[in-house]
Amino acid sequence: MPPSLPDVTGIFFGITMDFCGERGIWPPYLRGNDGSLKLLRALAKGITLSIHAIREADPHAIIVNVDAAGEAIAASPEFAVEAEMRSARAFVTTDLVTGLVAEGHPLLGWLL
Repeated sequence: MPPSLPDVTGIFFGITMDFCGERGIWPPYLRGNDGSLKLLRALAKGITLSIHAIREADPHAIIVNVDAAGEAIAASPEFAVEAEMRSARAFVTTDLVTGLVAEGHPLLGWLL
């Protein structure tokens, strides 16, 4: 029998996607959109598998998402699209894991 799991489990991933996949500061040192997407897919898969494993061990566990989030606000109209994309990216991993990415999602094209 596995050890008892705590009632609350925190999951951190936005900073990982940024530092490891976008800017290449931490391993695996990926950069740009391609790096972000590769890491995002791996994170979403890992989170989903972890949630399933936690639920198998404790069906009553409460899964809590804890992550840095933010909103980008355009300083001028020409940056509005970029600001909207950056704001949507703050929640994209949660959107993927919870099944919210579908037709009409602002990042669907970026994810494909």
